[in-house]
Amino acid sequence: MIVVLLAGLAMAQEVDGFVELRLQGYTGVDAAVPLFAVERFRPSFSAPLSDRVVLATTIEAGLGQGWSAQSAFATLAEREKVSPVVLEALGASDAGNAAFGISSASDYLAVDRLTIDFQWKAADLRVGRQALNWGSGFAVNPSDPFPELLLTEPWRPRSGINAARLDIPIGALHGVQLVAGSDDAFLHPRLAGRATVNALETDWSLVGAWRDEIDEGIVGLDLKGTLGVGFWLEGVVHLPAGEEAWEELVTGLDYSVPVLQSLVLTAQYYRNGSGRVGGPSPSPLEPRQAFAPALSGRDYLLTAVAAGLTPELSANVLWMQNLGDGTAFVVPSASVLASGSIDISLAAQIPAATRGPGELKPARRDLRVELPRTDGSLAALDLDGIVPATTLILWTRFNF
Repeated sequence: MIVVLLAGLAMAQEVDGFVELRLQGYTGVDAAVPLFAVERFRPSFSAPLSDRVVLATTIEAGLGQGWSAQSAFATLAEREKVSPVVLEALGASDAGNAAFGISSASDYLAVDRLTIDFQWKAADLRVGRQALNWGSGFAVNPSDPFPELLLTEPWRPRSGINAARLDIPIGALHGVQLVAGSDDAFLHPRLAGRATVNALETDWSLVGAWRDEIDEGIVGLDLKGTLGVGFWLEGVVHLPAGEEAWEELVTGLDYSVPVLQSLVLTAQYYRNGSGRVGGPSPSPLEPRQAFAPALSGRDYLLTAVAAGLTPELSANVLWMQNLGDGTAFVVPSASVLASGSIDISLAAQIPAATRGPGELKPARRDLRVELPRTDGSLAALDLDGIVPATTLILWTRFNF
């Protein structure tokens, strides 16, 4: 059925996408060849079914070979005879194909987007698997009802979600968005709404959402404007059923300096009201609740410098610091646009510490865990050899 659909769409007016090769190298891990290679093919097709109806899809196909933290953990757990039930709960079951990490078609092929758009004068409706990203903050968006933190995966598009989204513009600057969706198993409903008014050269948005998976609602405000410098304030209150409410917010500034091709300076404070203040760092294997903040501390500072050196060459540096424990994460990167359709990027991910070990650069003691064996005894696993000290990433993308 999907093949027939793609064949029909390929005959329509619009086909685009990219082919990508990515190489990742690691330091500080126990591996003879600490390299991982990924090949990706991501075509997108769209076809008008009528003057006001458009069908679109994006296919993601990819293979990976080499060392990875997941495969190294699976090998370590097998050697220590960790219970398969525990590995399944941790999502660390061994794949069927050792070379490519494949046990089923879903490991290398997915329909990442599949939508049908209805376009009317008064509103637009999009139904199907689609990307959704709300919020004005830099990298972190508390008001996003389906949050993702992509700092460590800048090449990855946002995950698709199953939803119907209604956009109702009100004049040229105001509007309302309503979303109804579900998880991939269609067991848990999700609802979200956003109303935006522009005044004083600022977008003022009220946001609300409810996610059945965790029986939690959020309500909040998102502001974004320009007063000599760009500014934003995005904050929500989480209202988990039967539990105490807690806050999550970001506020920041950016400024464009008139030098080079472009130079943008960004600074942002992020607060996670449910985060840890002091105490031991979370285990790398600690399960993460759905929609929980990706960062486990309470207070963070994010700064970034983005420079366009020439029309074809750009460089960026991101610094993210946990203000509670002093650990940080540095991501320098550079990109070259060659021949108008080929992007070549190089990036590094470097944990750092200004005061001592913590969340973003854990101590060795925090990388030791105990897991049940098949016979009921406890296996002591040292994860120090599978947590990289530094990650280097080189990727080339051909856009078509």
